[in-house]
Amino acid sequence: MKKLALTILALGMGLSAAQAGPSSYYYSSKAPAKDPIPLQPENCFYAGESFVDIFGTYTNANGGSRGEREYDTGYGGGFGLGHFFTEYLGARGRAYFWDGDDIVSSVNADVIFRVPIQSLCIAPYAYGGLGGAFGNKSQFTQHLGAGVELRLTGRLGVFADYSYNFAEETTDWNLYTVGLRVLF
Repeated sequence: MKKLALTILALGMGLSAAQAGPSSYYYSSKAPAKDPIPLQPENCFYAGESFVDIFGTYTNANGGSRGEREYDTGYGGGFGLGHFFTEYLGARGRAYFWDGDDIVSSVNADVIFRVPIQSLCIAPYAYGGLGGAFGNKSQFTQHLGAGVELRLTGRLGVFADYSYNFAEETTDWNLYTVGLRVLF
């Protein structure tokens, strides 16, 4: 009787082991594993990004209807701080200076609209805003510009842009910037 019971038990265990193959999900709460789906590349630009910019500037003043150029062409630098509320829309503040005849400094607030090309990790953008310039004259300014950013890593990018600055009292000027963007 013991031999018969042991034989039935061994056969039962063998049959249950034979069924543990492909049909085991009928007896398990887990579904069978599916073929892995290839991962899509991660996006380079996101909503909710905050950043710090460090950049160099080249500025040249225009002559024109308001008389002689009050500012001379010069080189300088600056920094900015900004945030993208959506993948496309952001705001930043920045301060910069250049050395013409006199050191001129400017503080600006911008609204930025970008169009990310995620597959290339670049984002062309346009911006505009208000500011103030402080040099031999202090004055209110407005500006419009465009540029492009190249994202090198998830936290680091480089950018270049141009803006035309409309001055309240002096002649207008062109501002060219090239810089480094650090995201946090």
